[in-house]
Amino acid sequence: MAIAHDSDVELRSLLGSGSGLELKQLSLPTSKRLLYCDILTDNVRPYVPETFRRRVFEMLHGPLPSSKGYTFVLTCIDRFSRWPEAFPMCNQLAETVTQTLYVGWISRFGVSEIVTSDRGSNFESNIFQALTKFLGASKKRTTSFHPAANGIVESMHRQLKAAIKCYAISSWLEVSPTVLLGMRACLKEDIGASPAEMVYGQCLRLPGEFFRNSTSSSQILIEDTFLQRLRLYTRRFRPVPTFHHSSSNSFVHPDLASSHVFVSCDTVRKTLEQPYQGPFMIIRRNENIFRLSVNKRHSTVSIDRLKPAYALPDVSSESSLSKTAESKCQKVSKQQVTRSDRRVRLVDPYQAY
Repeated sequence: MAIAHDSDVELRSLLGSGSGLELKQLSLPTSKRLLYCDILTDNVRPYVPETFRRRVFEMLHGPLPSSKGYTFVLTCIDRFSRWPEAFPMCNQLAETVTQTLYVGWISRFGVSEIVTSDRGSNFESNIFQALTKFLGASKKRTTSFHPAANGIVESMHRQLKAAIKCYAISSWLEVSPTVLLGMRACLKEDIGASPAEMVYGQCLRLPGEFFRNSTSSSQILIEDTFLQRLRLYTRRFRPVPTFHHSSSNSFVHPDLASSHVFVSCDTVRKTLEQPYQGPFMIIRRNENIFRLSVNKRHSTVSIDRLKPAYALPDVSSESSLSKTAESKCQKVSKQQVTRSDRRVRLVDPYQAY
């Protein structure tokens, strides 16, 4: 990156034009070369040249770092027992997801009565729909841009990623089994038991390293590298009880009795792009979700994304009323009046008395 700074045209223009960035060359402890960094705020931010921006974007927003060829994880959790599972996958194709779910979950725990997922293309594929129909399971999907609809899985993701980050290694595949072991043995205060007790009827027998604060110098060193890493992982791991992270309620408009509603756009919007889409006609109402007619298709949307659409009076009726009033005015204006504003009634010679 330091070499790319020397040939970056945009960096030279920023240094010469006096932009809002406060760029300064700083040295890193791991390298002797100097990097241009923005020191305007308390957080020092290195300037990323154009040739490195795509690489940084993929590292921040892309899939998981490759660990023995695996870059994706299929996470599952049982709502009753809170039993978590995380199955590594090489890709996220629909066939891979379907096979992983059948081999990893269904073959061990049987067929679930209800399978809830998001609106990903791999879960909405024909092969996944055919699997749930073949097994006799009811397939339900969450509404778009509403992670709280499947909050138990999102909470599991938060706990799983936070525990993996505690280890100073890049191989998440080696750490995840130990993390899952601790999550399954951890006591859940809301149900008063651990997921292992709900599934097996008894607590799991855990390694002694889970409960040791320090290592003794008289311990026998294990030559096997796998057991050394396993002992290191379990020694650092401590189960943490879960709790509700959010206490604030989302805003729901009190007047949703109209026939049409607007739907908020929760994606990243462009400049001057409207924050709402619609109006869309309401087909069916529920306590938490509405079923709308969107582009001749039925779509389920959460109520916290809706805003009532108030319809104006019919324009055609107003135009007809205005035309009749105008014609009456024209008739009145055609009548003749005297100087004292009295109407003159002309006698029709052919009128019969």
